[in-house]
Amino acid sequence: MKIKTILVSVLSAAFLLTACGSEPQETETDTPTETEATAETTLSSGDLYASLTESGLFSELTPLDGDYMLNLFGTDISAYTDYAAGEALDVMNADTIVIFNTDSADLAAEAAEKLKTYRQRKIDELTDYNPSQLPKTEAAEVKTKDSFTYLLICDDTDAAEELLEGLIK
Repeated sequence: MKIKTILVSVLSAAFLLTACGSEPQETETDTPTETEATAETTLSSGDLYASLTESGLFSELTPLDGDYMLNLFGTDISAYTDYAAGEALDVMNADTIVIFNTDSADLAAEAAEKLKTYRQRKIDELTDYNPSQLPKTEAAEVKTKDSFTYLLICDDTDAAEELLEGLIK
């Protein structure tokens, strides 16, 4: 019986000691600095890609990784600030999104040339095996807005470009 009393007393004392403490000290606020806030609101190619794929304007796309981009465009994507790209999962569909985010006019011009070459190669391939996809591929244009150079191929390219440009503002 004495052991229970001692045990209860020790536990009670321990609880009391942990409850007593110093006044809470003020810590730095969780408010981001101006630089951090800007970084958090900076738009990436991935953000644009996600919005475009969620819009319903494109068929189901498969994302293209850096190695595939190197083979497809002959460029190391690490030269760019970031990129996002995807082609239609169904090989009979020409739907495509490719967005390069660049930090210089020279890189933007280089990206535009690579996208024009890619578009023409796609047109040449479609002529042979799926001419029904030619109109939307021929209607697509390589464009640059702010730091983004892009090519969008889908049934309603105008709507896709309008959505993308509205996001970039």
